[in-house]
Amino acid sequence: RRALDEFVILGTTTNVAFLRDLCDLDAVVSATTSTTTLDDAYPNGWEAQPASEAVLALGAVLASSRGVTRTGNDGPSGPTSPFLSLNRRYP
Repeated sequence: RRALDEFVILGTTTNVAFLRDLCDLDAVVSATTSTTTLDDAYPNGWEAQPASEAVLALGAVLASSRGVTRTGNDGPSGPTSPFLSLNRRYP
């Protein structure tokens, strides 16, 4: 669970939120999973919980304090890289 909480990947959609929720299931914690565990836990399918207003506001404040500005993904020059707003070089 800790590794999933610290896992960060930019620019793509992942299933990390699902895996976090999965780690919190009683059957997973107690190591008593079966072939029906997912169906039992999510009979109508799993859905991500939307971020709260407080979390979104905190993210905006943090981004602003680090000099990150809002950019479009498909502007006239094409898609932008998420790494451009990080103010850090990557090899």
